[in-house]
Amino acid sequence: MKDPAARPVASLMSELSPPVDPDDPLEHAEALMGGFGVCHWPVARDGKLLGIISLRDLLVEWQRRVRLDELACARGVNATVGTVMGLPALYVRATDDLLVGAELLSRHRLSCLPIVDKDQVVGVLTLPDFVHLAVKLLAQELGDGERPLAVEHLMTPAPLVTVQAHARLSTAEIMMRHGHVRQLPVLEGDRLVGLLSDHDLLAAVHANDEPIETLLAAEVMTRSPPTIEPQTEAALAGMLLLQRRMAALPVVAGSRLVGILARSDFLSYVRALPLSRRLVDLSR
Repeated sequence: MKDPAARPVASLMSELSPPVDPDDPLEHAEALMGGFGVCHWPVARDGKLLGIISLRDLLVEWQRRVRLDELACARGVNATVGTVMGLPALYVRATDDLLVGAELLSRHRLSCLPIVDKDQVVGVLTLPDFVHLAVKLLAQELGDGERPLAVEHLMTPAPLVTVQAHARLSTAEIMMRHGHVRQLPVLEGDRLVGLLSDHDLLAAVHANDEPIETLLAAEVMTRSPPTIEPQTEAALAGMLLLQRRMAALPVVAGSRLVGILARSDFLSYVRALPLSRRLVDLSR
């Protein structure tokens, strides 16, 4: 029997506008992902879901183009979304329980999941959507007289995957790929000096004619990123993530990196709540 407190995916989804066609240029998919602050996007034709493209797919292709630029230009090679997308057509239905979508996002480390209704892609379910829901739920807890939840109870604590500022960018990219992280703290000694993301890697490839092996992490990272403390209210940290369209925030105590708070941590928070606690008015 379905729990009356269950929330359907449709109550949280973002509208899919515009869809990505397999014949679209890679720049179109990259612009959409940047606009929504995600690293994945559905690929569809005539509303039929075909797969999912990721920033990682784009990065691999752009790196290949840099290495083979002259040969590619001579042959007229022009990759499209459909030729580089690598993820299968994972999706949820608009009527599925929200936890079904949360489980798929978490299990497959996705930031965006297509929503299908009557075999047509009608929207997307994103990690920022879950951050928004978590912030609302945390505010509701405060209204019920509970103590505010601190960042330290949600964050991933140290030790973390980090990279030194003088490390080669190619080394940082390998660490991000094999460590399954999309926001890599950059240190000088034990002091946080920057944050490196998939978007930063792509920007570096676009801005340089040489392979990323020639660059250092410090040349590409986002310098002096906003930070939070372990005692910061989690709701405030979630609002900062949404406002800055960031995937994660470094958590520091003094000058020492003690953890990182990612959008996926808010997803885990929502997943852990009892069904009866997940109902909140999202219209305001």
